[in-house]
Amino acid sequence: MKRWHAWFLLALSCVSPGAFGQTTVDYPDEGSAYAGCLSNAASALPFQVNSNLERIACSASKMKQPTCVLVGSSFYIRGVNRDKNNGDESGSCFELTTQVPGINRHRFQAGKTCSTRPPMLNVYYRGEGGSCADGCSYAVDIGAGITNRIIKVGNGGGSVTRVGRMTPTGGTCTLGDGMVSVQPQTDEQCQQQGNLTQCLTADGRTCAVASSGKKFCWEPTESGIKASGNEAATKAPEGTSIKPPPKAPNNGGDWQQGGTGTVSVTTGGVTNNYNTTNWNSSYGNQGSGANGGGADGEGNGGSGDGSGEEGEGDGDGWGEPGAGVGDLYDGTDKTIGGLMGNFWAQINAVPLAQSVTRFMGVGNGGGACPVFTVGATTYWETMTFDAHCSGNWLAVLQAMGWIVFAIACYVAVRIAVT
Repeated sequence: MKRWHAWFLLALSCVSPGAFGQTTVDYPDEGSAYAGCLSNAASALPFQVNSNLERIACSASKMKQPTCVLVGSSFYIRGVNRDKNNGDESGSCFELTTQVPGINRHRFQAGKTCSTRPPMLNVYYRGEGGSCADGCSYAVDIGAGITNRIIKVGNGGGSVTRVGRMTPTGGTCTLGDGMVSVQPQTDEQCQQQGNLTQCLTADGRTCAVASSGKKFCWEPTESGIKASGNEAATKAPEGTSIKPPPKAPNNGGDWQQGGTGTVSVTTGGVTNNYNTTNWNSSYGNQGSGANGGGADGEGNGGSGDGSGEEGEGDGDGWGEPGAGVGDLYDGTDKTIGGLMGNFWAQINAVPLAQSVTRFMGVGNGGGACPVFTVGATTYWETMTFDAHCSGNWLAVLQAMGWIVFAIACYVAVRIAVT
């Protein structure tokens, strides 16, 4: 019995081509066939030939050669034999289609290469690196006439990026090999950065999430203050000071700074960076005080200071009614005409005003308007000059008095300030 067992192990270790059947799997294009090939290799390898020998993927070997190799319009999986005891690898990479059970040939329709794929619109990816979607690599479309927008919340590996349009580069790709997965964005994607969670909505808005779960959202190029009750968030252009909302929280506390994060928006090759900050009341996010309706958002959106709408989420509920309105106004017997007349009488009582209205007066002691008389002769009768004491001439002279008064005021101001 032991002799038969030994012969069986020897035959298995020297298994010949054709020992395992070959299965062909068809795919719509090159990228999906390549992704299928990699998935097949990951599930079937390493393959234990016996207690001393295993077959591993070429990419996992010391040679670091590709595991999936394109021949015509099909991908084949290649591997190498490795001694399990000392790690020695024998020979070069060879095709495993008929050498390992479950290894398939991955075929796609001729001509359906990665370069023939259509652009991807409104997609997102997490982290940083090359972009890969179903086996094909993609790049941000910066072609002529293309207005593309890239929105990113967070930074480095802890980031989510939304791109308006990406096109295939024509090459295949492997996720995890410096490549990140690109997917169509159909729902909200959130990412925590430090103590702040930020989200990218499906329509391209960026949101800061408060501790209660409320979301304060801005359009891509909008900045400013968003507040509701006892919670708020600010989005400020990079390089500007970060300030709390001008109105106090609803419960009468003080604004305390919470988590902070970053947002970048690139349009037409121009990048604008923003700092996002959460604010919380020092009295917590519940309750209402005597200062009324609490903080409101402010600003005008766009590149200005924000739209002023309240953040999304549940509010703190309605407040309790007060004790009543009370008396708003007590009437008097005063009229507009009476008030104006009184005001004018007080103005005219001021010595400066009297000096104008008595422009033709005589001295400080008062006296009648000076009248000049020319006695009668053979040629004329007695002539009296008193037209300046009444009527139109007096009005003209008093007007001249106001002009002199105004000039004197102007000169006095100049002397005072120079």
